[in-house]
Amino acid sequence: MIFKNLSKLTKTIISSSLIGSGIVYTIIPLTLSTPGMGLDSRRFISSIEEQIEHIFPENKFVLDGASVLYDIIANNSLKTIFIANAVSIVDFFQDETGEIKLKYETFANDWWIKNWDNKIKEKQDIDLNKIGINLIDFDVALAEEFNSPGFTRSGYGWMSQKGALNEIFSSQFYNDVKKEQTVWEQHIYESTLSWQASGLNEFKVLSSNGGNLVNNKVWSFNQQILSIKLLLDLKDLDIANILNEDINNIQWKKSLELVAFKNTELTSEDVSDYISSSDFHNPNYGVAITQLRVAIVMLFLLILVIPLTIGLGIYLLIKWKREGDK
Repeated sequence: MIFKNLSKLTKTIISSSLIGSGIVYTIIPLTLSTPGMGLDSRRFISSIEEQIEHIFPENKFVLDGASVLYDIIANNSLKTIFIANAVSIVDFFQDETGEIKLKYETFANDWWIKNWDNKIKEKQDIDLNKIGINLIDFDVALAEEFNSPGFTRSGYGWMSQKGALNEIFSSQFYNDVKKEQTVWEQHIYESTLSWQASGLNEFKVLSSNGGNLVNNKVWSFNQQILSIKLLLDLKDLDIANILNEDINNIQWKKSLELVAFKNTELTSEDVSDYISSSDFHNPNYGVAITQLRVAIVMLFLLILVIPLTIGLGIYLLIKWKREGDK
């Protein structure tokens, strides 16, 4: 036999190498398949949370339940942020019948009713920081409801879902994911959108290309920043002078003050600067899918690899030990 004249040390090295290589081969696909797209999504969400704390720090921009602008802002700005966030990720060109858009709008309306409707009816003060955090939960729930589970789950979690393998190895899905992760110059992305700006008007998305996840989030945040700036500038308007009225009644004069927030000292200078795509983590879902594909192929090959490495190594180790004991 070829191994007959080998030294005991050499035999030990050969058997150990076979076992070790089999173990390493097993670890590699398990490691590659762990993160999936969900890890990149988590990093993206974390970067969104950081921007919320930076732009809308807790207790800074608190909508005053006693403000004459309260209902207008709640219904035309806050509520429609959720709807706009959902609708702006729909590809209007593919959704010719508007069926997908309607489903997303319905989901957003139901979310608003569940989370905020009673608070608004009771005229509770609303911290925009809480709106921002809840908007993240909404985005995740929306993705889980209508998109691939791969966006919010680990590789293992995704692979356990029905039809996951077909999705992972689908060229169409891969191309859709690449569209989502692609980052354009912001002005180019916004040229593919059509919307009615917020403020006191109803924030409404009229058309969207349905891609460019990071660009979409930059646009959404900047619209909110613009809206807050406009609201803060309103308080400088002299309504009495505009109405050409000599108002001596202090209570009536106060009712005409267009002050939206509890902190009446806030000005547009207190609002964050507009942000860009560099302020967010840019997901690379394409790499995650490629790693997962490689991992799955390697896992299937384990059927052959384990017997030829670990199995053979253990066999030789036992065989040579018995021969040495004779």
